[in-house]
Amino acid sequence: CVITDNRYDSGYGTAERISGPSGPEAPFRQENVVRNGTISLVKPVMTPEAPSVRPRDYLHVAPGTLGHNLGAGLFTRASLPAGKADSPPEYGSNPDKGAYAQINGARIYYERHGRGAPILVLHGGSSHIGRQGHLIDLLSPHYEVIAVDTRGHGRSTLGDQPMSYPLLADDMAKLLDELHVGPVTVVGHSDGGTIGFILAAKHPEKVRALAANGAHFRRTGRGGMTPRSNDWIATITPATVESWGDVRGPYERLNPGPDWERFATKIKELWQSETGLVEEDLKAIRCPVLISHGDRDTFVELADLVWMRQQIPGASLYIAPDGGHSHYRDQIEAFGPILLRFMDRVHATR
Repeated sequence: CVITDNRYDSGYGTAERISGPSGPEAPFRQENVVRNGTISLVKPVMTPEAPSVRPRDYLHVAPGTLGHNLGAGLFTRASLPAGKADSPPEYGSNPDKGAYAQINGARIYYERHGRGAPILVLHGGSSHIGRQGHLIDLLSPHYEVIAVDTRGHGRSTLGDQPMSYPLLADDMAKLLDELHVGPVTVVGHSDGGTIGFILAAKHPEKVRALAANGAHFRRTGRGGMTPRSNDWIATITPATVESWGDVRGPYERLNPGPDWERFATKIKELWQSETGLVEEDLKAIRCPVLISHGDRDTFVELADLVWMRQQIPGASLYIAPDGGHSHYRDQIEAFGPILLRFMDRVHATR
């Protein structure tokens, strides 16, 4: 179900899309959900907080239905590949697929999997290549996946420059030059999606398409992180980052020069940095864009995602019902076919 300005494509042809997520904090109400087969059609309820939300702004797919009931119509390939979490060598630690590039004073680690049109896979803040295995499994049978540990993350070093989104985007632009590949399709989660927006706006010749999940395009204002999120970021300490769960262990195991307190401080520095993008940059993006967002993701307001889609010519928006910040991973059975459909349309593979 790739969503465009007026229609959605379910793989069986097109139909009008009427939609919207629901939830206690969303500008939609559960009682307005209308069931139509496997699709939940949601009638938006206008609120002062979401004055720009209009009918047909969203497609809302009922949980657990898309991958099973629509998958065959979405693509002719086999069903989603089985995960490789237990198969050595693990992603992010593969000596046959991995290499380093010296970029902007840091050693950037990347791996290349598969063959075909190049896909640049970028993880979110405090993460690493290994947590993108579901995307590598999904995409590498059909494309060349270039998965990167951004500076300071995974096996990449931090360098000495102030941590910022423009720096990370410049790292990626120079890495693509180093590898002599492009234009690429960027698939980025959270910070990775933000980097993708910068690349699409500032380096359009390097970006064929962008799929951004849970990403903001500037720190504050429309399309930015919520005030609540920014207030929370201001309180972050190394102990806060450690409390998130499986972050410190993989970092200290993978990183060639681990310094936990410095890394955690740099994460906060990154999240408080400006992207350098303004509204006109969104309007200038000309490549195909798929924005995806969990309707329970609290980092960016849902109405702002609608607004971002409206600014980017021809952009598509997928809202994951009951999805959180990492719905692209937690609901891969639903999101995977949508991403593959988007990729196929971009790359015209059939």
